Amino acid sequence: MKRNRMIPLLLVLLMLIGAMATITQTPAQAITPAQTDPLPEKAYLPLVVRSRPTVKIATHFPLSGSLGREGVSMRNAAELSLEQQAAALRERGFEVALAVYDDAGSPELAQRNAAEIIADPTILCVNGHLTSDAALAALPLYARVDLPMVSPANTAPEVTDVFTNSFRLVGRDDIQGIVGLRFARSVLRASSAYIVHDTTVYGQGIAEVFRREAEQQQVGIAGFIGTNETADFNRFFEDIRKTNPGVVYYAGRAAAAGTFFGQARDPERGAVGSMPFLGPDGLDSPELVRFAGNFGVGIYYSTIAPPISTLTNTVQMDFVNAYRTRFNNEDPRAFAVKSYDAVGVCIQAIAAAARTADTMPTRSQVLEAMRQLEPYQGVASVYQFNANGDPELAEYFVLVTDDDDIWENNPLIFKGAFPPPTP
Repeated sequence: MKRNRMIPLLLVLLMLIGAMATITQTPAQAITPAQTDPLPEKAYLPLVVRSRPTVKIATHFPLSGSLGREGVSMRNAAELSLEQQAAALRERGFEVALAVYDDAGSPELAQRNAAEIIADPTILCVNGHLTSDAALAALPLYARVDLPMVSPANTAPEVTDVFTNSFRLVGRDDIQGIVGLRFARSVLRASSAYIVHDTTVYGQGIAEVFRREAEQQQVGIAGFIGTNETADFNRFFEDIRKTNPGVVYYAGRAAAAGTFFGQARDPERGAVGSMPFLGPDGLDSPELVRFAGNFGVGIYYSTIAPPISTLTNTVQMDFVNAYRTRFNNEDPRAFAVKSYDAVGVCIQAIAAAARTADTMPTRSQVLEAMRQLEPYQGVASVYQFNANGDPELAEYFVLVTDDDDIWENNPLIFKGAFPPPTP
């Protein structure tokens, strides 16, 4: 086998070229072995930007439809609350954001949205809903993953009686019926009551509590009827005139109640005279006077959200003024302050869970922190939950419609705090 004589010659040439390059390079240009070593890993740390993990609080209100105005005000208040109270989570190393959902007051839409909410693991708390029907449709999905819900508005007893992951900042329907009867007896001096309900779970439930309390307080029952009528109530008025009750109590929604009361007072239809009319928070809507027409002044209704006229201390006025500044000089609606407080409760529970876990908490850990939460000083009230998730004391209000076009200006007649039923 022949040897290739060219290979040794090439090696010699390469060695000569390398030597010449070394001789002609200046000392300043020389690359030392130390300079070719990679830099220690810690030298790169100041250049790395580590983002904070983000946790979310969902708001789930009607932002469209007939309840949209109330829902938008509640969402606005939630945004304001987050801006003002997020420091408690930032101190724990987290950013916090709102995840905004529109249930349009529809149980079906609330349920569809709830499926999206539970699919996002960064959502650790829900501020919702406005209507109990929407809440009861969504709660089974929240409960499936131990996602806590703080309700600023739901009054149906089932919200907390059935679901262990829900907490409310307002009163209950079964107590609202008691409040209505006691107001009728002590303020209106009614010795008898004629009770009408709209046959819904909401209306019939409150009506039955009102009747039961009337019997206990020795207020006579002049009549008790249920009807799903919404347009023509003529057939009921003769009986009301005959029995001449001290108060007519309608448990239902604002549109039907306004129609009923308007027709009752119309001298060409009901002609029931000047007996007082009263109902629960389903009447708390401008629709009440719109459907009552010329006979909408002087209708009493109970509610579970503080009217803006009752927000008078320094902290409450700071909230009202901050809301006006943030949202084009608009006044917050009645449930806005409760939505503001609901976000605050969520933040405190998430922060407490993060402190215990020393990391991003799970939904189950936030739920447990909610159950153990110390009394929370909100804007509207101090909240302390019982084992059922109801506030130990909840405020109830009775207002009366006036001839002012601004619904929020209706005068406050009665205010009281009542405990929930024993679980």
